[in-house]
Amino acid sequence: MCPFTKITLTFVVLSLADAMHGPAISVALANVNRLSMTWGLENTYAYVEAKGYELTLKTKPKPKRVYVFTRSYEGENCWRREIELWSRYRHADPTVPRTGFDAFLRRNDPNCTAQAKRLAPTLYFDFIAVDEADYVLSRIVINTLDFMEYLGSGGFSAKEAWYDLILSHKSGIRSYEIANGRLEFKNTGRIQLRLWSDNFQEDLGWSPTGAYVINIRFEFLSQGKTVSVSTGCFQIDV
Repeated sequence: MCPFTKITLTFVVLSLADAMHGPAISVALANVNRLSMTWGLENTYAYVEAKGYELTLKTKPKPKRVYVFTRSYEGENCWRREIELWSRYRHADPTVPRTGFDAFLRRNDPNCTAQAKRLAPTLYFDFIAVDEADYVLSRIVINTLDFMEYLGSGGFSAKEAWYDLILSHKSGIRSYEIANGRLEFKNTGRIQLRLWSDNFQEDLGWSPTGAYVINIRFEFLSQGKTVSVSTGCFQIDV
């Protein structure tokens, strides 16, 4: 059984259309049916939900959905530029911490920074409550079940807002506490998550793209209780 599925009573995949007609959506019902969630692919410019795709990873249980990056050629110039800037960033002090590189990259190459955001995997999550209670997002929990780096592929790493989450390429659970910018709603609410990889390579200056198998769980506070809903396992290139 996929981790987290015990808190999800039902997970159904509704294939509304194939990739050329738009992404499919999923419906997950939260505990005691107070909260349901539909989710799917927001960035259809650089990603498709693959149909009949041979899974990169042989994770068990098998991911129910697979999202594949389709525009790797568009990032090649920026990946080379990022390697060059990484060398410049570390020229004076090779031990300078990685934490300041994102700001350095934004100052010196805003075009590639904008392109990274355009190409980044982005998912939408719509929540529907069956009652009139207030729901406040308190935490997002992501379980990395598997990861495999793609050889010869480039990527980016950035975190500029609470909806930008950096995935761990190491198996295990990572929690993201929501301190600021919390989603609060009655009846309906929406979140967009932009995903990034922490598989940063010091000698390259960027994070090579890889296939992640993950499960995302959202935890809300409502009427003094925690209400959770999760996606189930899926694979995505990040």
